[in-house]
Amino acid sequence: MENQNETGNSFNFSRASRTSDVEVNKELMKKYDEQRAKLIRLSWRPLGFFLIMLSLSLKLYVDAHWVWGTLPMLVALFALFRFYAYRNAGGASAYTSGLLVPAIVVRTNPIELIALADVCCDDAGDEQFAYKRFAVKNLPLHKVVEGERIPCMALFGGSTNGQWANFEPRPLCWVTDDANAIKHNIDRIEEREWDILRKITDDTTAATDDIVLLDVDKHTSEVRRKTNKIAYGGLSFCYPDSWKIEKEEGDNGIHYIYCEKKGDDSSEIISVNVVSPQVDVLAKLEETLNSMKQQNVYHNMSTEPVRNVSLRDNDAILCSFVCSFSNTKYFGRIYILNVSGKTFTVLMQDEEDDFENKFKFFTDSFTII
Repeated sequence: MENQNETGNSFNFSRASRTSDVEVNKELMKKYDEQRAKLIRLSWRPLGFFLIMLSLSLKLYVDAHWVWGTLPMLVALFALFRFYAYRNAGGASAYTSGLLVPAIVVRTNPIELIALADVCCDDAGDEQFAYKRFAVKNLPLHKVVEGERIPCMALFGGSTNGQWANFEPRPLCWVTDDANAIKHNIDRIEEREWDILRKITDDTTAATDDIVLLDVDKHTSEVRRKTNKIAYGGLSFCYPDSWKIEKEEGDNGIHYIYCEKKGDDSSEIISVNVVSPQVDVLAKLEETLNSMKQQNVYHNMSTEPVRNVSLRDNDAILCSFVCSFSNTKYFGRIYILNVSGKTFTVLMQDEEDDFENKFKFFTDSFTII
């Protein structure tokens, strides 16, 4: 993003290239800011740890050698810094020193927004836009309608490979009752950023509070989700940045791939295993179901009749199932296909029966190689 607007003050050793110019109303912040209470609550843990380490340090200074007392003192200072960072992020500084970013309403009941930010933290690096879906309870001064523009302040954290791993957007309307100030800050955000946000097709495969990296074509302005690709065990497929993946080679030439959506509240998983030489698909299905039923989560699993289907132009059999565990219902699909002398078993599972949308990235890119 260009530094076309006023830069923020230094905040936790960084400086935003564009910040807001609203006057923070602390009473409104205490009333509406949903991040503040969480951050203040988190700050008590490092403070407690600081006091423990400080006491230990003083005791070692008195009863032992000053060198032994210095070690816990350094740990105590780090804990104090963490306390300061949490308190800073939970205060008015977040609105005067954070980055001004655009967000729009994408759902009204409950209220959910998607915010856009450049997560590149390398001054010499190219911009890397990402969006984040998040929920709020209140949006004073705004109409709660899809597409409503919401200027937000964002704090960033967890940098890796020249990119921030996360950002926390907070609507400006949480700290001001000046509608003109809100409109002014909407206008200060580049129209290009609003346009990118408008073009994002949020297909709900990004868990709430995940960030999703974007590819923006500089010539056509087309917006696509940035994806990763895995090629292993004779197959390949693409997966979003909001998923994590593990692979393993077992005995007798069996290859395993486990793909899981990130986030504590997510339930989407994809499991693939590849067996060579190939075996009968119905026999493999029976073996898979029997193995699953040995696990508690699938103990009460019920299945639908087997169907002949196609998985990315490959003939396959499909067995859909439903199970429940810990008062949660899970829906699943098992595909089994024989291609190029190998048997591929694909399991998809989620709390919602919406496989066409949530697993579209997999079914559209699944390739036998």
